Amino acid sequence: MTAPKIAALVLFCFFSHTTAFAEPFLKVEPGAPALGVGGAFTAMVDEATASYWNPARLALLRRQWSSAMGFQLGSGGGSGSLLYASGAYRLNNWGFGAWWVHHGLSDVMEDRGILGGAVSLTTGVMQMGAGIKLMSQSTDTFSASGIGLDLSAMGDFLDMISVGLMMQDVLQSKLKVGEKIQTSINPTYRVSGSFRLGSFTFSSEAVMHNEELQSLRFGIEVRLAGIIAFRAGRNNDLWSWGLGIGSLEQFRFDVANRQDPDNGDVWMMSGHVSF
Repeated sequence: MTAPKIAALVLFCFFSHTTAFAEPFLKVEPGAPALGVGGAFTAMVDEATASYWNPARLALLRRQWSSAMGFQLGSGGGSGSLLYASGAYRLNNWGFGAWWVHHGLSDVMEDRGILGGAVSLTTGVMQMGAGIKLMSQSTDTFSASGIGLDLSAMGDFLDMISVGLMMQDVLQSKLKVGEKIQTSINPTYRVSGSFRLGSFTFSSEAVMHNEELQSLRFGIEVRLAGIIAFRAGRNNDLWSWGLGIGSLEQFRFDVANRQDPDNGDVWMMSGHVSF
């Protein structure tokens, strides 16, 4: 290869460079119940936020209609602010869901948004799910958008054990400004399992991103008399706790806190209605 061709190749690579996220698109994931159990939520989600956490769970929701919405307080770790809303509908062996998230990052003065839809199907003890989402990223200097694809699978056994696999941005989502790729988002893989015994649920989860183990998550939830839920969890070295109160399967108010001594705590509040 001649020197001019080498120089042209170097210039092309330089000017066509895109930013590959070193972490998933959202620094804080939606849902006070999820935050309360340290994010170990993929195999135990039981509300409309399943559209984000695990679309395969949509077909297993206890009620035909489900909705959830909430917001984040505090900006620990530069996580900024987060608003979300989601809805779900179950029909026989099928589940359908839609969700929206707005995430404002205070440390880099950036807004990220997602508007998505999901579908799931139950076949025997297995559930399959898929979600498609419109993603946006904006700063003072650019505004980019693109399409992402999520896939998930679940297995429920003996009405006690659940095992889930969630693959986010499975095709490496690309956010573009016009025809130029601004950001590439590498896939995130979550492998999760939960064990239920009466009112007690234990969940664990491993998260892979950029082909590396990003986090190990563990959580517990204890439900009392169908009106109170206590939660605790650990995500790597960060502890969290949460509380839910109401008729837990129909309407509930949740609050959760992630304790981060170095970067500041994160609080989240949410409401859930099913019928």
